[in-house]
Amino acid sequence: MNPLAFTYIFRNNLAYYGNTPYSCLEVIVSKIVRYEIQWDEHTYTLAERAARASGLTSVKAYVTQLVNQHAPDVLEAYSSIQLTNAQFDAFCKACDNPLPPTDKLRKAAEALDQEGFVLNGDH
Repeated sequence: MNPLAFTYIFRNNLAYYGNTPYSCLEVIVSKIVRYEIQWDEHTYTLAERAARASGLTSVKAYVTQLVNQHAPDVLEAYSSIQLTNAQFDAFCKACDNPLPPTDKLRKAAEALDQEGFVLNGDH
């Protein structure tokens, strides 16, 4: 059987009991998590109107779409840094030729030592 045809049958909840290559079937099951939110009336009305204007049937669908659209960009911005060539060169130079620690930095390191602070790699 054509895998695309099986996908179509599977997605439309139709039963098929032929010579289907079940070992090739990949079913992704996601756990549904419930989240409740309390909004003031103005915010909820705004979300409802935006959902309808976006062609979506519910506020839940609208919020889900917003998260799926924007969260990857936010996480990317949070987890990476972009430097110009000049900034990168200055960073490399500072790493290769570090300044001696100041008294303030030494005191901070001593305070952390007294508190028993350990970096992950220094167990």
